[in-house]
Amino acid sequence: MPRGKFLIPPPTRLKSHSDPYLSLVIPFVCIFSSKQTNTCPINTMYFFKLISTLLIGTVTLAPLVNTQLSSSPVTCDCGFRDENSNIWSNVWYSNYQQANDGHEGSMKSDPTRATDKNYMVMDYSVQRPGSDYKRIFSKNNVNMTPQSAQLIVRSNDAGEMTSASFGTQRNDFLYGTFRSTIKMPSAPGTVAAFYHYYNDTSEIDMETLGRYTDPRLTYFAIQPQIRNEDGSASNLTHVKYPLEYDPTTDFHEYRFDWSPGSVGFYLDGQLASTIDTNIPSSPGRIMLNHWTDGNPNFSGVAPSDQDVVMEIANLTFFFNSTKDTSGPPCQVNQNPCDVQDITSGKLLPEKTAVWTHSRGALYDYRHACHARGYFKLRSHQNGIPIILMPLPILGT
Repeated sequence: MPRGKFLIPPPTRLKSHSDPYLSLVIPFVCIFSSKQTNTCPINTMYFFKLISTLLIGTVTLAPLVNTQLSSSPVTCDCGFRDENSNIWSNVWYSNYQQANDGHEGSMKSDPTRATDKNYMVMDYSVQRPGSDYKRIFSKNNVNMTPQSAQLIVRSNDAGEMTSASFGTQRNDFLYGTFRSTIKMPSAPGTVAAFYHYYNDTSEIDMETLGRYTDPRLTYFAIQPQIRNEDGSASNLTHVKYPLEYDPTTDFHEYRFDWSPGSVGFYLDGQLASTIDTNIPSSPGRIMLNHWTDGNPNFSGVAPSDQDVVMEIANLTFFFNSTKDTSGPPCQVNQNPCDVQDITSGKLLPEKTAVWTHSRGALYDYRHACHARGYFKLRSHQNGIPIILMPLPILGT
């Protein structure tokens, strides 16, 4: 993304008076004063220069406002630079909080109910060998609302506890920075997870267990795990991290940065832990799930008389894939786009996908960007920004 095109030059220090704000106020006080005193060191030429400067400033700011409202696309074909100066070739952008048309309905994997092919919604049961506990994932437990994508744990008609999960159809994610803004469920007895998955021996997990409340805990884990002699998980591949906030009252960002030989786990943009043992090197898909199986030693027992809801506000990935045999082409731009420009909403995807439901239209602003990554500058919706910095007086 070009730098400097829309920057305002730093203000020049005023020469006439020690206080720059007084240099703007004093002339007007003197003009309307009935007496000329030593407190008004001003002449007519000074006042003329002041008015000229303010007029020039107004004209100068006008192109800036028009630029901010421009819909000209920015082509991020030179990649995306993250906070650690890593450059990634691709972006996946999903903002579920922009689905604000007011309709609700289930996000079905059945193509007759939904046209979006970027996601897969889980609908299966699994029971690990030797386990007494069964996990039942139902596609009916994945729901879209105007505020979020919801993963719901609930009891079905047979009295069984059912869970929810969805993930990306593409399974070629190979290193990157992966982020999701999530509001965790408030009821105990479930596990809410955001993770990269290839198979059971190649996995990167961020899991929040509802049965821990004092303090709240999030697990950072790598598969395969290393076990201690007593059978417990070694902190070489498993970290139990106490949260400094209640994850059930508001949305927080969960993020993992995956590079060869290392995974950094972040909470609200702050590095919480780093693991550098058994790091996966296989491509895979990105998944979210919310589940219970009644195991008192892990998920706990979820309440059967209420829906337990995990809410996802967005998914944003900057990544390389198995298709990236070389770096970004940099044919249009010579500099990478800034990750923070996209996560902050300064740049938004040029195109959005719309998928339909039999009970109405559900607008899903998820966007799996192609290699060139077209973005548009975000328009200001609250009018002209106010700049609280005096302009320099010309010629003083």
